[in-house]
Amino acid sequence: MQGITLEISRFNPYTNDKSPTLRGFCNVTVSASDSGFSLEIRDCKYHRKPDGSDWVATPSRPYETDDGQRAYFNLVRIMDDEDYKWFQRTACALLAALDNPRPAETTAPAEVHIDEDEIPF
Repeated sequence: MQGITLEISRFNPYTNDKSPTLRGFCNVTVSASDSGFSLEIRDCKYHRKPDGSDWVATPSRPYETDDGQRAYFNLVRIMDDEDYKWFQRTACALLAALDNPRPAETTAPAEVHIDEDEIPF
């Protein structure tokens, strides 16, 4: 996406036997260079399977379905499918470099930044 960059901040590695794919939590900042607009999406989850496939889950809220099952409602949604795929490719490449160095899988402009501020939770 031309003129749009992602920045990863506050990446906190995390492991848990109940969620073996969860690698950590982070904030993702989306910036538009032409307007100066930026949006920080806090508390994203970075997942990676043993086969190497990975994804970024935006913040969500749990709820109970009519049949008593736990489900999750995404609080952030990227409306366009191609934009969503770009976001996933770019964020995952940046996070993979932080979590377990490997070659980046995207040529999209991006920046990695680790924010050293203490997280209040």
